[in-house]
Amino acid sequence: ASASGTKPSSQALANITWAMATLNIIDEPLLKAIATPAQSQVETFKPFELSTILWSFGKMNLANPEYCGCATQLFEAAASVVPRSLEEFTLRCLVTITWAFAAFRHKEEHLLQAIGDHLISQVHTANCGELANIAWAYVLLQVH
Repeated sequence: ASASGTKPSSQALANITWAMATLNIIDEPLLKAIATPAQSQVETFKPFELSTILWSFGKMNLANPEYCGCATQLFEAAASVVPRSLEEFTLRCLVTITWAFAAFRHKEEHLLQAIGDHLISQVHTANCGELANIAWAYVLLQVH
């Protein structure tokens, strides 16, 4: 909660983590301060916000896994929310989420299976980078 007692917006949480990941700024207390409210508010995130915050933690985890464990519960919460609302997510958001789970080294078989099944009908619209990211994630996490 902020100084006023209100919860931070999901957009603010996603924007801050995106900036940190993009600039490669690791501040463990700030990451913890973001991960805690984010995991409890995961159902209020818009698809783009959720894919952004997951991407951010995934990217930071690649170089600094010792500081990103605080987001494990966020990934677990997202894994339960995303399959129930797949239709709300664009192909790009789902690819980003898939990549984020792999970068974070967090395998959630049911989530990845649901995303894979959903993307089958859209695969013809994916670009080469999106296809490569999906393939990398599924291979890394050994999802069949």
